[in-house]
Amino acid sequence: MKRFFILPLLLLWSEAAISTGVAGAVTILGAGTTTCGAYVKHFTDDPSEHSWEESWLAGFFSAFSISTPRVHNVVEGTDLAARELWIKNYCSKNPLNYLVDAANALIKEVAQKRASPSLAPNS
Repeated sequence: MKRFFILPLLLLWSEAAISTGVAGAVTILGAGTTTCGAYVKHFTDDPSEHSWEESWLAGFFSAFSISTPRVHNVVEGTDLAARELWIKNYCSKNPLNYLVDAANALIKEVAQKRASPSLAPNS
């Protein structure tokens, strides 16, 4: 009986350890702890799992926007299809990273493009 009690605790501890390692002092919950390799597989093979991951990403981007001063939409200028493809490409190149790493990389790329002088409107 003790084995059945200890095993779930070990599984919970290991998920917490992985998620803590992903983003330093911040614990990542949910699909953010999915590896990029799994995300790529779910992209084509498991629509329900992929839908859950996309919902997590939408929440992550929303939370980032809410918690960042002067940012109303951290992924402004992108649409769902573009974000999905960008994340899939990132994850294909970095299968050992986590979904949260891909989300942060996308945020960084969008911010860099927004700050680029080549994207400034013509005067």
